[in-house]
Amino acid sequence: MMASCKLERKSTNWVSVLALVQKAASAQSDAWNIGSVRPCGSATVASGALSPAATTAAAMSRPVQDMPPQGGFPRIATVRHIPKKGFTGLTMLGLMAASVLGGVAIYVPRIQKESVEREKRAHERMQFLHMLAEERRRKVVEEVWLQAQKDAVAVDMVLKAHGAFPATKDDEAEE
Repeated sequence: MMASCKLERKSTNWVSVLALVQKAASAQSDAWNIGSVRPCGSATVASGALSPAATTAAAMSRPVQDMPPQGGFPRIATVRHIPKKGFTGLTMLGLMAASVLGGVAIYVPRIQKESVEREKRAHERMQFLHMLAEERRRKVVEEVWLQAQKDAVAVDMVLKAHGAFPATKDDEAEE
């Protein structure tokens, strides 16, 4: 069993303190069945035939290191048995290829169709622009003809007023 290593603070007699430490150390050595340096609270005690002062000094100067058990520690299982989840690399490659080919099969005809529609609209726009241009030309010709008619009437009136043309029967009838 483990012996108690508590020291009372009230006792100032170092001989009695040392005796308690030796007693505790021997009890622990019996409990551990080892005759080496072992910790007892904050102090260590060596079992042997040294004087109490030498025992305390020797115990304080030598650190105690825990050692592995005889034969070493048991092996730690590091093998992980993880179940397969998800797709394999080849399946993912196939899915990616199908996605790319499907996108191309959908996207390329749509681009071609939009291109054809764009050409049709451009052709229709050109035809409409030709029609508008012809209509403008017709209006210009009509305006020129009307202006020529007005000018002809004005010239006739001026010439008649100055007597450049002989009067016709129609002109006399109007007066």
